[in-house]
Amino acid sequence: MIILDKSFKELFKDFCKTNNIENMQVAIQYFTVFGGLDIKIDTTKPILELIEKNILNNYNYLRNEVNHITGGYHVEHAILSGIALGDRKTTNAFKRAHVSFEEGMKCVDSLYEKAIIDIDSSEHFLLGKRGDSKAVKKLIFINPFLRFWFAFVSPIYKGIKDGNY
Repeated sequence: MIILDKSFKELFKDFCKTNNIENMQVAIQYFTVFGGLDIKIDTTKPILELIEKNILNNYNYLRNEVNHITGGYHVEHAILSGIALGDRKTTNAFKRAHVSFEEGMKCVDSLYEKAIIDIDSSEHFLLGKRGDSKAVKKLIFINPFLRFWFAFVSPIYKGIKDGNY
């Protein structure tokens, strides 16, 4: 159900095609939540209704799938929440997750290898040109749904798990 083997651009193109979306504003609004999920949605319905139907009501299934993708390592989940809720800088994500820089970078390497996150390519390109390796890395989610999950679902999982949403 969660698509990991496509680029951001491919995910957006497939999302618009699958859901017959021609309005760019609507496409972006719904893609930021449902992009990267292999489901068809009705964009004439309110986004909150679709979140409840497709995400919250399927919480246990999606949580198991997210755990399978990430390996279920709680430190990686904390870092992913830090990235999703923060400014994408590694150091700030590590502070939010309460982990050392060394442990955080091990997790970032693991998440990068699993194709869950990527290093901001524009900054990566500029760093290569200038030779400035001390700049803080910024991280981006490859899959928009996973960013939504770690920003809005994961932090309040206890209530969702109990059906309080």
